[in-house]
Amino acid sequence: MKKIDGWVTAPQGFLAAGVKAGIKASGNHDVAVIYSTVPAACGAVFTQNKMCAAPVLVSREVNKQPYAQAILVNSGCANACTGAQGIEDAKKMQAHGAELLGIEPEQAFICSTGVMVTSCPWTSC
Repeated sequence: MKKIDGWVTAPQGFLAAGVKAGIKASGNHDVAVIYSTVPAACGAVFTQNKMCAAPVLVSREVNKQPYAQAILVNSGCANACTGAQGIEDAKKMQAHGAELLGIEPEQAFICSTGVMVTSCPWTSC
């Protein structure tokens, strides 16, 4: 990882990375991770819309904790209007990212952005 002064990694103990995971057909970067090497105080603001995407529902649960260590973001699959399968997919993303970072899944916020589609290459969102 490369540290960029004044960017998201400017605070001591924060790391960030972006990768090409194959979600976007363009081949562009499509997954980002922001990681705190120690549990960090967390807080978030969420949509007030009654219909919100699965990652919002999962991340609201993370936000109930006083601390978190990661934000995992995919771009290319919104995982919206996906019902129970979308929740399961968001939790899988959360669990897989947490495992790679060596943290508990409940310490990882999940974010998804992109076109609302009926299938993605990595989940059934």
